[in-house]
Amino acid sequence: MSILPKTAETRYLYTDTRFDLMKDSAVFINCGRGNAVSAEVLYRALSEHKIAAAGVEVTELEPLPVDSPLWGLENLVITPHISGGFHLPETFERIVDIAAGNLSAFLAGKELRNVVDFATGYAR
Repeated sequence: MSILPKTAETRYLYTDTRFDLMKDSAVFINCGRGNAVSAEVLYRALSEHKIAAAGVEVTELEPLPVDSPLWGLENLVITPHISGGFHLPETFERIVDIAAGNLSAFLAGKELRNVVDFATGYAR
């Protein structure tokens, strides 16, 4: 499973060579950023059966063009990239709780939650 952030180091991290090293029964799941694997490399890995299947919530180009050959692969599941839409009330409440808590912490000079180091793209 790939949940990598979008950084210079993670751009096209999944290459033909890396897919060649995977078992042919592997299932690649990408819920991170679409630029971790190019559409062409993912297509080759799946169409040449280097891996068994893939499930992606993100693609290199979003929305994925209607003429992309990825749409025709039977061993690929593409789900919509809608996680940021906070469709569940619990998610919205959690976002508000974190934001309100961080505002209070900031005003009090205390440590914030979920701070991202912009140099690395990862949480501190």
